[in-house]
Amino acid sequence: IVGRLMYANKIKITVLESDASQIKLLRKYGYKVFYGDATQLELLRAAGADEAEAIVICTDAPDEVVKIVELCQQHFPKLKILARARSRVEAYQLLSHGVDKYSRETFLGALDLGRQALIDLGMHPDQAKRAGAHFRKLDSAMLKELLPQHNEDKQLALRAKEARKELEEIFGREMDNDRQSRRYWEQ
Repeated sequence: IVGRLMYANKIKITVLESDASQIKLLRKYGYKVFYGDATQLELLRAAGADEAEAIVICTDAPDEVVKIVELCQQHFPKLKILARARSRVEAYQLLSHGVDKYSRETFLGALDLGRQALIDLGMHPDQAKRAGAHFRKLDSAMLKELLPQHNEDKQLALRAKEARKELEEIFGREMDNDRQSRRYWEQ
């Protein structure tokens, strides 16, 4: 999907793919594709990482993501690094490595599903969209706030409980303000 979006916007991309069955399909659609393991420095170099502006890492294995990040930071320091994180834990790993351009895959899907549930339960679609946006903003702030503590399990668990209460309180106030301002404009 990332490749298709770049391609649609006339941005040249190179794909590194370890699944042989995908190579033919990707080439059929016009992508420049290298077959192999992106955790290998030689493959990154052969694919043009020295000249590339950015790398988007979308591998399924969290350990591979971190290894690719470390290789790029060490050998291609000017390369902009973006990555997919499947969970909060992987987001912490990326943040710990200085990668702040990431997407939490399961979070975004769950957030969208929650937005749809709010609508099905009677909330106006615009209000559900704002609720999702508020929640995403607050959750992102909490994620960054908890980063220094993420390896300290007991403190993290305690702070996470406190953060969840704070998040609920802040979110409740934001949604109350949103409802009040909406009523004002509807009058």
